[in-house]
Amino acid sequence: MLKFRNTIGFGLLLTISILSHSVYADTLRCGSKLIKTGDTSIDVILICGEPTYKEDLTTQQRKHRGVKVERFLYVQPKGQFHKILEFHDGVLIKIENGPRS
Repeated sequence: MLKFRNTIGFGLLLTISILSHSVYADTLRCGSKLIKTGDTSIDVILICGEPTYKEDLTTQQRKHRGVKVERFLYVQPKGQFHKILEFHDGVLIKIENGPRS
């Protein structure tokens, strides 16, 4: 029975570790608040402030409809990865790590 409990404990620990990693990948902390995929560009600016750099990309065609694509760069403190946020039609779809400071 002890062996079974250890297996459950390990499985639970592994599941929590995987879930916490996936949450981290899709979020960005700005002060005491988090932004996440699905947030709007307006919400991101209100929470994190103006980005260091904004890039308006050419419109991509998707099913005969243009998609406005923007990228925001947020420079992070020394030793941390810069954050690149990608928006499609004003909705955050991706948060990526850029180069380190």
